[in-house]
Amino acid sequence: MHILARSLTEAASDIHTVQNELGNVSGDFDQLLNRQGLISRDLQDRLMQARLIPLGTLEARLARAVRQAAEQVGKSVKLHLEGNSVPIDKTMLDVLVDPLTHLLRNAVDHGIEAADVRAIRNKSSEASIRIRAFHQGTQVVLQVSDDGAGLNLEALRAKAIHDGHVSASNADSLTKAELQNLIFVHGLSTASSVSELSGRGVGMDAVRTAVNKLKGTITVDSTAEVGTTVSIRLPMTLAITEALFVEAAHEKFAIPLQDVRQIIRLDRKELDRVGNSPVLRMGGVVYPLVYLRDALHLAGSVDDTQLSVPVLFVNVGDKQVAFAVDRIIASREIVVKTLGTHFRHVHGLIGATLLGDGTVVPILNCSEVLEAPVTRSTTVDAESDDVAHDTRITVVIVDDSVSVRRITAKILNAAGMETILCRDGVDALETLQRLPTAPDLVLLDVEMPRMDGYELLSTLRSQADYETLPVVMVTSRSGNKHRNKAEQLGATDYLVKPYDEDELITTIQQHVAKSRELASA
Repeated sequence: MHILARSLTEAASDIHTVQNELGNVSGDFDQLLNRQGLISRDLQDRLMQARLIPLGTLEARLARAVRQAAEQVGKSVKLHLEGNSVPIDKTMLDVLVDPLTHLLRNAVDHGIEAADVRAIRNKSSEASIRIRAFHQGTQVVLQVSDDGAGLNLEALRAKAIHDGHVSASNADSLTKAELQNLIFVHGLSTASSVSELSGRGVGMDAVRTAVNKLKGTITVDSTAEVGTTVSIRLPMTLAITEALFVEAAHEKFAIPLQDVRQIIRLDRKELDRVGNSPVLRMGGVVYPLVYLRDALHLAGSVDDTQLSVPVLFVNVGDKQVAFAVDRIIASREIVVKTLGTHFRHVHGLIGATLLGDGTVVPILNCSEVLEAPVTRSTTVDAESDDVAHDTRITVVIVDDSVSVRRITAKILNAAGMETILCRDGVDALETLQRLPTAPDLVLLDVEMPRMDGYELLSTLRSQADYETLPVVMVTSRSGNKHRNKAEQLGATDYLVKPYDEDELITTIQQHVAKSRELASA
């Protein structure tokens, strides 16, 4: 027994020694992990810095765009850029070039008055357009402002009624903000004539689409005879962002942390109502209260037995909205994943992220969640509006050549047709899905990047909405092989470049007339 007891004591001593050694090894591992974490974070920060370039790199291009537009319309305009050193993600900056250029051209053509009008209003003969960039929290804000005439809200209201975007009864109740947002409606333009600069009603819609793709928001504020300011808010970078994970109706969602202003937990008794709408009163300010599960139309009802409610104050444009959720989980850094081609048009989402266990968590765009898009009215007040809308021909031009798109659009516009320009098949599909009604005809090139003409034609014919949509192939490929393939896929007609302008217009009119006959039969 003595020998056995001594053996057990020695074994216990050996185990204690091994335990101490394992503790030392574990401590060394912790130090190595901490060092690795610091190196990883430092590397990540350096990579993020490498992706950022100053906004001033665009100054020459934007100034040239303003100068050319001003010369074209005979106005004197100068561009001022503030915040040249503000860093922006290079990927975002590349996408922003076209939207910013369009905003500047729009300001020159629509916003800035003629020299005689500016003289009557005691304004400087040289108009100014100002781009101001600055950081606001973890967001970059770009403001494009001019000292022009501002938006004609009554003209926007009348045009929206005329084109059937809103009914006359609903138009009278639109607020100033809702009227201003009409400039983003596809196809709506108050221009008296169509020019190379503007008048087609597709520019501002394209600007908002580009901003939404960058997970940003765009707002407009205008004062008559003072000017217009368009504000674009974007995250610092698209690759990695901080997000707050919340739960609503037993589903997890991520909200970008740059959108969250404050988090509180309120007693249910502190909630109030104005009419039928729940509100929250804090510091003498009334905030609209939105239950996230209701905004996302999730199954189930709000748990009234819960004594306290987690509430997030979220920045939506220039205002704050209180979001009530079931539970706040945690905040963490996430990698933003795109939704792919099938889900890219899901309303209210900017992407998704993957958790460690493989769970997919949607990332919410709070502005879109609350946004009620302007829809086309099913009834038009005057019979003449119906006739005018029915006789107008809308043609989608799909070609990867900028010059071909512009020349073709110019020919069709001169013939009284509306044109929508797309650079390839993917762009055309996205545009068609955004349109409130299908166009009358599609002019389609064959050879294009991302998705060629044959692939787009096959995709359109596989969808019930576009089964009978007239599609005319316009290509330099004159061989029978290409013509036969187009016919097999369902092309309505086949034109070979270079084509006669009169032949193109006649072909479009014939196919549109035949399509409308079949639709009304």
